[in-house]
Amino acid sequence: MDPAKAPLHVSSKRVGDGSSALVHIATLNGREVAAKVSGVQEESQRQVRREARRYARLKHPGILRCLGVAETGGSVVLVTELMRGGSLFHALRARNGKLLPRVQMIGIAIQISRALAFVHNSYVVYVSFPLLAQFHF
Repeated sequence: MDPAKAPLHVSSKRVGDGSSALVHIATLNGREVAAKVSGVQEESQRQVRREARRYARLKHPGILRCLGVAETGGSVVLVTELMRGGSLFHALRARNGKLLPRVQMIGIAIQISRALAFVHNSYVVYVSFPLLAQFHF
């Protein structure tokens, strides 16, 4: 499935944001995906393309799969699998301050650690993990 060749329909439903892009739910070949839409500035578009090249090399069960890059409406779009359950941040926030059971916290920490170790061992510099610092396991 190549987003550059298949029709990508980006919805107005936003599921996340970053410093240089917004993440929307999109449809690609009838499948819901996440679309990280860069701004129209040339530097943010270059940044998304660089991120996609690095990201596409990573194949790990703890990392959403990169499906490719598309261009639409003057923006560059990084297309990935959609995380159905939402983000860890939102899942924890929905608990209204209640802690998860210790066993579950340890399990989440192990999964995150394994994914980050894989990224590190792949010699990929990964800079998008500030949310991890917000979780005090």
